[in-house]
Amino acid sequence: YFEYIFYFFVTYKFVAWIQTMYCFLFHFTILKREIIFKNILFKINMKFDDNIYNALNSYKPKTIKTFEQNITRIIKLFHTSGPIVLTKEDCIFYLLNNENTKETIIANIQNKNSLAVCTYACYVILNKLNLDHSVYFELYKTYSAESMDERTYADASNKEKNNFLTMDDVRQRQFELEKKVMNMYEDTANSYTFLNLYQQYLLCSLYAFYPALRGQDYYETQLIQSDENVTTESNTYNLATGTLIIKHHKTERKIGDKVLQLPDILQSIILKWSQINPTNFLIINTKTKTKITQQAFTNLLNRIFEPKKVSSSMLRKIYVSDFLMHNPSAEERKRIAKIMGHGIASQEFVYSRFKDLYVNNEEM
Repeated sequence: YFEYIFYFFVTYKFVAWIQTMYCFLFHFTILKREIIFKNILFKINMKFDDNIYNALNSYKPKTIKTFEQNITRIIKLFHTSGPIVLTKEDCIFYLLNNENTKETIIANIQNKNSLAVCTYACYVILNKLNLDHSVYFELYKTYSAESMDERTYADASNKEKNNFLTMDDVRQRQFELEKKVMNMYEDTANSYTFLNLYQQYLLCSLYAFYPALRGQDYYETQLIQSDENVTTESNTYNLATGTLIIKHHKTERKIGDKVLQLPDILQSIILKWSQINPTNFLIINTKTKTKITQQAFTNLLNRIFEPKKVSSSMLRKIYVSDFLMHNPSAEERKRIAKIMGHGIASQEFVYSRFKDLYVNNEEM
């Protein structure tokens, strides 16, 4: 009799313990999921599901990622939690069922450019999904115009003023590097030091003697001997013809491949570079003998023009400012805009901000 009581007591306690642990684990799991769910918008950006991603197949992956970031920012204005993967149904719930949408966005995103960028992302997604995008399109249209006006009439920033050069400065630096190259060439043509120096000379020459291209146009380029049997999808420079074919660039969706003929002086410099360059890339990491990264490309430009912090973007502004100072014809402006991959309006925008700065530097 006591044995039965003992086993009953032990069994009861064991079952009760199992039930307690089950309840604890169950509620802990729910609580954990709720915590993750409620904080997901503050930890990571939402991702589009396959249907939305496929609807955006005309955009680059990098652009789609930016859309995800901007839509996450908009949804955070109205909701404390959201899904990890965004579906069409989620877009309806999180973007189209909010009260005072326009007023809330305007009140919480003060920067007009940021407001335009975020609402543009929402407009694109909703439009691709055949959903009502009128509110977001109206906001985008209004604030992109206001943002452009503000930037057009804004003065150059202190950073831009401190790092501004003229094209004469760029060409003078190229001349200095050329002298160093000529002095070192005979004895140290194959040394690591000379490799670094010649690449600086090459890159400075590209910006001194040709309309300033974006950094990507150069660091994504491979050297080829001829156009025959070219299998690479990268940008290519043909050593035999002096032709630079740029496949991957900011405006590739609008204008496709850019086919550029480099001047003789650059062809000669690149040909000599190909003879000492241990890779088939135009611009390289001289330590690892591999293709250079975007950040390393900017660092290389900084070393060339030190103590100035000069990027490819700044060099483009410098080139355009100098170009427009000489009152080029409409046809010439179109030709340069096509090479550089921007519009005539972009030329006006840059010139309006930097013409006074350029004149002051020239007078000095």
